[in-house]
Amino acid sequence: MSWRGTRGGVIAAKMGHDVIMTPTSHCYFDYRQSKRPGEPGAWYALLPIETVYEFDPMLEPLPPPPDVVNGQPSSVCVAADEALTDKEKSHILGGQANVWTEYIGDEETVEYMLLLRLCALAEALWTPRESRSWDCFRLRLDQHVKHLDFMGLRYRGLDQEGEGEGTDGDSEAAEEHPPMEE
Repeated sequence: MSWRGTRGGVIAAKMGHDVIMTPTSHCYFDYRQSKRPGEPGAWYALLPIETVYEFDPMLEPLPPPPDVVNGQPSSVCVAADEALTDKEKSHILGGQANVWTEYIGDEETVEYMLLLRLCALAEALWTPRESRSWDCFRLRLDQHVKHLDFMGLRYRGLDQEGEGEGTDGDSEAAEEHPPMEE
């Protein structure tokens, strides 16, 4: 499992080991979903649903490798997709969501932190990048929201503030499920 970025996963895949990519940048759902006051989650990190939706375990950029070229650290930065052969790529099995509960006090807040972002991660992992559309995903998400409401589950609605805070907020969910107060 590669959680401190994707470099460890690429190295493991090159060695023939199976890998689950779960970088903190896209897969840690205990991180806050917006900068809004009262938003639960780890205070030091932000992970909006749009960032989760953009996750691709094969295209995450790798930091410069620690090797040295001509006496200088290498500054080459490539994507995992470019760094691996087809056989090595077959060892990257997918991704995983993570949630650590030290900043989450109850089940209702766990639901709030996970739901909707889990939908985004599922689509990101199951749908090829070239076939993804945020607008189409939003339409499908509206159907998921109806099911979540029917089941009485808590989730974070999409924001009206735009970039970095959620989406344009034309969904009723933004009004019915605002950020939780701590």
